[in-house]
Amino acid sequence: MTVEAHKQLDLADAEFKSIKKIFDLKTSGSDYEARKKTASAFRKTIEDVFATVTNANNIIQGKILILFSSIKDSRYNLCSI
Repeated sequence: MTVEAHKQLDLADAEFKSIKKIFDLKTSGSDYEARKKTASAFRKTIEDVFATVTNANNIIQGKILILFSSIKDSRYNLCSI
């Protein structure tokens, strides 16, 4: 998943660098609209990847918490006072 995020960020960086060129005023309106669509697609993909990674991290953190609490409970039951 991280590789895909890096690919998208690299593509977005390349698009940003190409924006810095000198524009032809006759075609600048359509070029601007096309770039807005491209930027929107990049943003959505990056946000989706980020949300997926965040969700996976939350699941893993929850599983670790459950695992450690079950280990703690089983060891606590082994001890008698």
